[in-house]
Amino acid sequence: MTRLQEKKMLLDKYFRVNEKTEYLLRKRLHLDFNLDNIKHVTDEELSDLFEDLKKYNIPKDNFYGQYYTVTDGNFSLRPSWDEMKERILECVYSEEGEKVYKVLRLLERKTDYALIKTKVFNCRKALDMLLGRDIIKKEFSQGRTVYYLRDEIKFLVKNILYRVNLTEETKIKSKLAKEELMEMRRMDLEFENYLSEISDYERVDLDFLLDYLKKSFGELYFDIFLSIIQQYSLSDVNIINSSNETVMKTGFNLAFFGDPGTGKTFAIDTIIRGDETKNIPPHGIPGRNRYCGGMTAARFIRIGEAYQNRKFNFIIPEFNDWFKYRGMVEPMKLAMEQKEIKYEIKDEVVGPYKFESFFTVNYNTKISGKNYKITIQDPNFNAIEDRMLCRLHRLTQDRYKAIAESQKNVALGKIDLRKSREIRDHLTYVYACGQGYGGFYKPVLLEERVYETMEDLRDKILDEVDDIRFSPRLESRSIQLACSISLLNYLKYDSFVEIDKKALNLALRFFLEEIWMRSRESFDLNRFSEYMK
Repeated sequence: MTRLQEKKMLLDKYFRVNEKTEYLLRKRLHLDFNLDNIKHVTDEELSDLFEDLKKYNIPKDNFYGQYYTVTDGNFSLRPSWDEMKERILECVYSEEGEKVYKVLRLLERKTDYALIKTKVFNCRKALDMLLGRDIIKKEFSQGRTVYYLRDEIKFLVKNILYRVNLTEETKIKSKLAKEELMEMRRMDLEFENYLSEISDYERVDLDFLLDYLKKSFGELYFDIFLSIIQQYSLSDVNIINSSNETVMKTGFNLAFFGDPGTGKTFAIDTIIRGDETKNIPPHGIPGRNRYCGGMTAARFIRIGEAYQNRKFNFIIPEFNDWFKYRGMVEPMKLAMEQKEIKYEIKDEVVGPYKFESFFTVNYNTKISGKNYKITIQDPNFNAIEDRMLCRLHRLTQDRYKAIAESQKNVALGKIDLRKSREIRDHLTYVYACGQGYGGFYKPVLLEERVYETMEDLRDKILDEVDDIRFSPRLESRSIQLACSISLLNYLKYDSFVEIDKKALNLALRFFLEEIWMRSRESFDLNRFSEYMK
């Protein structure tokens, strides 16, 4: 939750009570309950408002925020989350811990006591414990008893339960998934150890990364850039509109497809996990990239059960092979869509379980000439195009020369990769903020001007092509890409991340190149040189 979101929650809770309290707010600040207006309310003005509010019959309910606290009607700028975290963990690790865990999972919305009893046997002690520590609320309405979690600590509770996950082993059925828990714990330890040591990331922003990649990899920089941006997207933060409504999230799957030998593996694996033999340091999130080389699709479906409610990334170097296994196409589609997966064969049932992680994949397929849509005969290929952000690799003479030059520079030690640690520290920090490990959570603000710019480019392109060989889905993915690119400027903003012109132009470049390729290179790309810088 951002400071701005919490401020709005405070004003809603204490000032949208009756006409008198709403009048007080408008009288002092001349504001409506609008996100753009509320962001101008200072902490000093908030304090004065609550002093004036004491004259009225205000709700006596407390408020335990990440930035603000209200107890017995007294407002303070003191954060409460550390204290609330201790209260929650005290309950979770008590003798009633497993019941507490189940109850908290139920109470994200108001829940009837009668329903709670059917889900959690003998739950009274757990409920009383949570009520006594002011973690949950209780109401009586129309002869019913209703319990619910405090709004201001929902995000905190979600992330505590996400990390504790007391019931993960009892829920998992697959033997391979239970074994995979050990690998997950190893990766969690790697991530948390690295997170505890990050320090040097304040210089990193979009310009910093672009300068680094262009100097290091020349013409090949954009593919590597996309791969690193996909890592930023794994923070999976909310993308909100000006009304503070969540419209999508940043996380996306990335597929590089085309001829073998075009640098796909270097972009999705070598750069992300590093390669000591080539002196390439890792650039991806530590402990969050599960390499799947040599793994079958059937094994993945089984171990995927261990990753419920987690945000990991699966790197698959030969994704086309996974679709050759009988019965794997539909489960893989569900995994890419982050839906519930259930896999049944004669003597085994895997799932159902909810898969919420992401993929970066290579899909090797022969591309010849300009008619790539015709030369790709794989009937399962559309499954990838429909569910991933796709990038075509065709082995042209120019690309061959660029790859050869890059390989030579790597071998001769001519590439300066010393800034990789700063970039990785910044990436890890942004992921930690988005996933509740610390720092300040900031959503990305999506404004109407982004759509207007996208529509302007699309109209120019439509004037150049006869046949439309792309869907509106490509526009949505490109906007999602712009939001993820903007996370590089995370430190520049206080409450939410804005999409600046450079981030949007880079996403437009991707949009333009994809349409150009899907349209069989039927128009002159040089006519759009302003987007190709």
